[in-house]
Parts: sequence; C-alpha cells; structure tokens
Amino acid sequence: MSNNTKLLLGFVVGAAAGAALGILLTSDKGQEILERLKATASDLEDDFKEAIGKGKKMAEDLEERVKEFTKQA
Repeated sequence: MSNNTKLLLGFVVGAAAGAALGILLTSDKGQEILERLKATASDLEDDFKEAIGKGKKMAEDLEERVKEFTKQA
C-alpha cells in the first residue's frame, strides 16, 4: 500500500469516526446510546471486580490447602 493510499485511508477513517462521534454526542438517540454504554461498562467493572475477588479467595484457599498438605508430609 502506498503512502498516499495510507494517508487517504487514514483521512476517511478519521472523518467517519468524527462523524459518528458528532452524531452520538449531539443527538438524543446518541445520548441514550452513550448512557447505555456507560451503564454496561459500569456493570462489567462490577463483574470484573467480583471475579477478581473470587479469584483471590480461591488462591488464598489453595495456599492454605497446600500449607496443610505440606505440614502432613
């Protein structure tokens, strides 16, 4: 791909992204979509934190079991 083609492609992608953001930020439907995205991101964050907490608990339990097992040996 030549430099001119890359430049043109970059310009087109940038313009499309700018237009999409402009629509999202200025229209009522866009605001609704952004609010749903924020809510979904927040839910995912909560789920991720919960999963991390469960993973830490599992690791602690495993560590305790290994310590108990090695004491018996």
